[in-house]
Amino acid sequence: MNDTPDPDLIFATLNAHQRSAALRGAIELDLFTVIARGNDSVESIASHCGGTTRSVRILCDFLSVIGFLEKMEGSRYRLSSTAAVFLDRESPSYMGSVARFVNSSLLLDAFRDVADLVRKGTTSMPGAGAIEPDWSGW
Repeated sequence: MNDTPDPDLIFATLNAHQRSAALRGAIELDLFTVIARGNDSVESIASHCGGTTRSVRILCDFLSVIGFLEKMEGSRYRLSSTAAVFLDRESPSYMGSVARFVNSSLLLDAFRDVADLVRKGTTSMPGAGAIEPDWSGW
């Protein structure tokens, strides 16, 4: 175990919500499938996703920084191997639908105040939460 103090671990963890929000937004826009179909310019991506070129460029740049896209010359993008296998809707290994569940408001809200959950010793979700028989979230 490396026990060197690392403030990056703190910042990465505190900002993890930005990464998951960007990924979920890109999945909802079908951005990865759009790029996989050959739309690699920011203008073409924006046109197919229904976004503005500025906002699509910002999202694509962020997704490049965190490893889901690769930025090519100019404002052109291609999928990383992970995105190509798991985030292109036409891939047999598509995992995009997982985002709707894992990042659902119901589950995200259940983690809003972990300190309070620890104090109470129970979930903030109705009943027994995700372990409730016939839980509606499933």
